[in-house]
Amino acid sequence: MKRNKPRQNIIKAFNAAIEGVIYTFKHERNMKIHYVIAVVVLLISLFLKGNNFLLIDEPTNHLDIETRNNLVNYLEKKKGFILVSHDRNFLDKVVNHIISINNTNIEIQQGNFSSWKENKNRQDNFEKIQNERLQKDINRLEIASKNCAKWSNEAEKTKNKK
Repeated sequence: MKRNKPRQNIIKAFNAAIEGVIYTFKHERNMKIHYVIAVVVLLISLFLKGNNFLLIDEPTNHLDIETRNNLVNYLEKKKGFILVSHDRNFLDKVVNHIISINNTNIEIQQGNFSSWKENKNRQDNFEKIQNERLQKDINRLEIASKNCAKWSNEAEKTKNKK
């Protein structure tokens, strides 16, 4: 019976992940289903590797400072957990990888929250500058197109007068 216990744990984890995805999809209309499926596949692959990954959701809510510090000390020694938290300082202390679910992809980056946020800000700034350049090019091309159309119309008018 003990041999089936790891498999049963995987099945329970899989079912919990599926239930979470279904709940999220029902309540978050702007989330695209293929991103949700990608997250499920990622979680399943983590659980199937034979490691026990704890899924820890907002562990610092309602904790006093001493308990938070004890939790930090514990998690610093722990390997293999997935942590969801809005507490940036806590994340900086206990994580060494960030899984980021974006509009177009899912990224895994080594480092803590601050390094991820810094890289994200750089990427966002780069994309903003690129977008501004593209918009300038679009505007320039639209003006050139209008000028060419105007010139063409004027050339056609002079042909018709002859």
